[in-house]
Amino acid sequence: MVMATKSGNSEETFLERAVEVYKECAKTASITKATVSILNQDSKSDKVELNIFSQWSQRDLERNENLNFQRSHVASYETSSKSFLNIREPSFPSEVQNIQLSCVSPSGQLQAIVRKVPGNKGKEDKQFLEIWSRSHLVKSIDILACEKHGKIYEDIQFGCLAWSASEKSLLYVAEKKLPKAVSYFERQNTDVPSDKPSPEKGNKFEFKDDWGEQLVSKCTPVLVVFDLTSEEIKVMDGVPDHLSAGQACWGPDDGSVVFIGWFHEPYRLGLIYCPIRKSALFSLSLDGQHLEQLSDVKYAVHSPRFNHDKEKLIYIALDVGGAHCKCGRLMQYDWTTKATSIITDVVDIPEKGGFPGIYNVLLTDRCWSADGNRVILSTAWRSYKKIILINCKDKSVTDLTTVPGSWTVLDIHHDIILASYASPNSPPKLMIAALPAVIPETGLSWMQVAQSEGQKFEEEITWEVMSIAPSSDADFKDEYEAVLMKPILKEDTKAPLIVFPHGGPHVAFTSEFALYSACLCKLGFSILNVNYRGSLGFGQTSLHSLPGNIGTQDVQDVMRAATKALESGKLDSSNVFIMGGSHGGFLTAHLIGQYPDFFRAAAMRNPVVNVADMTGISDILDWCYFEIGGEFQYDIVPTPETLSTMLEKSPITHVKKVKTPTLIMLGEEDLRVPPSQGRSFYKALKAQGTETRLLSYPDNNHPIAKVEAESDVFINMARWFHDHLKK
Repeated sequence: MVMATKSGNSEETFLERAVEVYKECAKTASITKATVSILNQDSKSDKVELNIFSQWSQRDLERNENLNFQRSHVASYETSSKSFLNIREPSFPSEVQNIQLSCVSPSGQLQAIVRKVPGNKGKEDKQFLEIWSRSHLVKSIDILACEKHGKIYEDIQFGCLAWSASEKSLLYVAEKKLPKAVSYFERQNTDVPSDKPSPEKGNKFEFKDDWGEQLVSKCTPVLVVFDLTSEEIKVMDGVPDHLSAGQACWGPDDGSVVFIGWFHEPYRLGLIYCPIRKSALFSLSLDGQHLEQLSDVKYAVHSPRFNHDKEKLIYIALDVGGAHCKCGRLMQYDWTTKATSIITDVVDIPEKGGFPGIYNVLLTDRCWSADGNRVILSTAWRSYKKIILINCKDKSVTDLTTVPGSWTVLDIHHDIILASYASPNSPPKLMIAALPAVIPETGLSWMQVAQSEGQKFEEEITWEVMSIAPSSDADFKDEYEAVLMKPILKEDTKAPLIVFPHGGPHVAFTSEFALYSACLCKLGFSILNVNYRGSLGFGQTSLHSLPGNIGTQDVQDVMRAATKALESGKLDSSNVFIMGGSHGGFLTAHLIGQYPDFFRAAAMRNPVVNVADMTGISDILDWCYFEIGGEFQYDIVPTPETLSTMLEKSPITHVKKVKTPTLIMLGEEDLRVPPSQGRSFYKALKAQGTETRLLSYPDNNHPIAKVEAESDVFINMARWFHDHLKK
């Protein structure tokens, strides 16, 4: 490990080491999906062979792209003892680039795939719908060439790919095919086939409202059914024009489809990371003649999932509007009685150490136990992420994970659960467990299936969760937390500290593995991930204590966390740095302005610096009103008083006091916090002579997550901190 000090280390040596550390750590793969199925069953014994399929993603710094590959494992499982006898990986991983969606049929005999084929020489990408048997390719359809609809949606917000129970049809979501828009002066093509709509003159430059950040060009989704026998592609009728349909699944008996409809009038607000947009659950007959609304529009809903008998339908419901992420409810719709019930409600103030509610949940495709009465899901639980079991009959909640860290359920089939586990010093591992009828007090017995080989982070990094009490004059006095990561150093050596508040502000650090933090630790820095009041996983009351108090409460919470971490005397108090993105960048800018002598240097990604300016340029302008304590309406016109409040709560008001050297990194395609925010802060710092540097990344949006940009951000950030260490 290289210590983060200038003594005896030239800048060139540090840079070489930083590049080497990043290259090695970037080989760590993450699990993106996994499924388990029964491969063989011995009729003479209770032993079953299981096939475990998993898909992983790894950065390829040579190709500057994320590499996707699949792994297959075979496990022997004893049903009587519910134990796994051995797990083996009979083959090498295989690359699966350009697969956008995939789904195995109910019988397990067919697989549907949506594959992207990149266009050559500037031509548009193609999409193929493929049907595979276990031995060969059965069908391959050039979807866009059929000209029935636009591109198939592959995102987690709208996208789906679902087999009918009969395996004769597939259901998916695609962009609506619109008539070609041409200039008033373009010559009319008289050879247009009669079954195609005539071009619309004068609409060539008409604005098309889309769903914002990371959903650009996704404007009007339609439900599509593909008939495998006739190869007919049918765009379903019956979805009202004011709805955007997505997350669809088949209803009972293949006679209908169930989908989420988002209301997009009078205009669309950004949907990614914002599951609070007005929406409802609908059922639509295949002929498009019968549409039924199944949920109350006072809720924003997502993730509809039927149990195996298709008699119960569960989904997640949040209050419409307000905080973009918040505590949700698990709802159940009885298909027979048409009755809706709340299985798990919002938790305002959790009992000490108790269940804090459901947060940031996207249910897996298969989430029901075999008896059709229990649901398994993952949720933020203070500074951890846990897998919980919810009994839909008695409405009890059981924690299925005992090892601290970040647990994510991936699949459940015949009461066999697949999950990923990670912690700040442990990269993702694929885990398996059997679900008994009664959960023992010791929790489930988890067994490792696979991991990403390579770095041994446990030997170099330690971590702990700190509890911090807010100031005595705080209105809401519940403790909040921070996750402290430290490099393992010699006893007489103290590591510099990087304070890291999260964005959102209503998200949370959940003790997971993060590449940047792990690399910085390996370079000798400690990292303090702060879950200030307003974070997810601490109850709804804690979450709602922040709106109206941004720029003060969250700033004070971060400072108290940093001060407490330094009180141990085990960190270098003369070298404290800060970094953050989005609302974390907002806090970074505030902290270096309100505490100009505390931090040696700062780094911020796509920071909010002027809330008032954001109202006219962000895809989530409602955020600007709610977080300052106001209320958003679609027809709102900001008053001078409102704009004044927004400005007062913005870090730009403290910029004249900033002395801290500041690195700013911007994604040029960011629609959430447009780059003009960071540029204005950069210009203000330059004008007053504060040391600053601006990096701008083309073709990157809010996360700045493309491989080349992500790696450049890290090296420049590590270099910035190293260059500003106090000798």
